[in-house]
Amino acid sequence: KFTYTIVIETLLQHNRVEDAVVILNEMPKQGPDCYPDRITYMGFMQYWAKHKNEEELLKYYQKIESEFPNRNASSHNIILSFYLETGQLSKAEKVYENLVANEISTNTITLNIILDVYSRLQKWNSYRTVKKEIHTKRMGTMTYGGNAHIYFYIYHHRLDWATVEFNKIVDPDIRTFSLMLPVYAEGYMMSDLIQLLGKMQKAQIKLTPEMQTTLAKYIDKEELIPLHQNNKMELSVELLE
Repeated sequence: KFTYTIVIETLLQHNRVEDAVVILNEMPKQGPDCYPDRITYMGFMQYWAKHKNEEELLKYYQKIESEFPNRNASSHNIILSFYLETGQLSKAEKVYENLVANEISTNTITLNIILDVYSRLQKWNSYRTVKKEIHTKRMGTMTYGGNAHIYFYIYHHRLDWATVEFNKIVDPDIRTFSLMLPVYAEGYMMSDLIQLLGKMQKAQIKLTPEMQTTLAKYIDKEELIPLHQNNKMELSVELLE
């Protein structure tokens, strides 16, 4: 079984999903010891989550739920992450509520994701409850959780604390920068803005059209041009004209 699962994972890594399905269907024919397990199905879940195919993702999620009912959060975390990243926040909330109702153990990933979900939904009481649980269980704060804290402080007009949380994040993502860039641009905090752009460059994350529009709105063109020329950021031609 282990060998089959490794072959499937390799095929999925190379986007050969049809070949991976052939191997999956062959596994039961090799005897009881070769039946697909949770790990096998989770490989398909991760593939379809990456390719934003909810129908296929749910198919393998439901296989796990029906064939391997368990108290482990791993497969649920894939679903939670998918719904968060695709903006289906209410669905993510329902998945989490189902975990709690069925007393399925959560982990650091689960709680950081749902913290971000509650933050985006502006459900601050639920946000505080999960934040307290993370603290009580001495769990770490991932990028999901860091983004949640940043948005909480921006929403409550505590921009100084938003900056503190921003500086704590080890691996900022596009949402991290999307939250903080308007804060620095609107407040004309050029030193902080330049540092943020440097972090974006280091993380190889490019400015979105929305970010560029924000910069053009609050920062004079004469100050944007040197940043562009020094390769701190790539700006569209329209902003530099």
